[in-house]
Amino acid sequence: PHHLETLALNEDNVSADSGEYEEDPMCLHTFHGRTCLVHGSVWNLSISHGKPHSFLADRPPVAGAIPSIAEALNDDIKFKLSENVLRGAADTYFPAKILAKMGRVIEINEELQNLKSGEPESNNYSDAEDASVEEAASAAAEITLPSEEDVESLLDDLQQSVEIWLNPGGKEKG
Repeated sequence: PHHLETLALNEDNVSADSGEYEEDPMCLHTFHGRTCLVHGSVWNLSISHGKPHSFLADRPPVAGAIPSIAEALNDDIKFKLSENVLRGAADTYFPAKILAKMGRVIEINEELQNLKSGEPESNNYSDAEDASVEEAASAAAEITLPSEEDVESLLDDLQQSVEIWLNPGGKEKG
């Protein structure tokens, strides 16, 4: 087991040397390789995944693509989830993909709203030249974004469809 040294701690809570396990009576050879009984009250498997990811891209959309993005956004934000998804009566695989897409639609809307505002503090792109941010902001100033009601409606649908998995029975039964 590749985590055995991390999991198997001696009495001083210090990771034991891997050589000790070769003769350990709690290990046996199986067709998967060496299998060992591991016990303990705390397992600390820290794995570094690097810096946290951001929902904001490193660069703004290309200015020429912003009108097309806004058009697609205005269509996608009106998507209505099926009653089966809203009440948790669908499988989890494909509805989860749809929910992820709808969440991303909200993020894209927010990014375009920030670009449209033209406020420098809301457009912090880590890998973009000022000129490309200004071009994108200029293009965003000309587009029509979804209404606040459409955004709120989609957020409500997302909340209802996720809530059923997190709180079976919904608000009234949870």
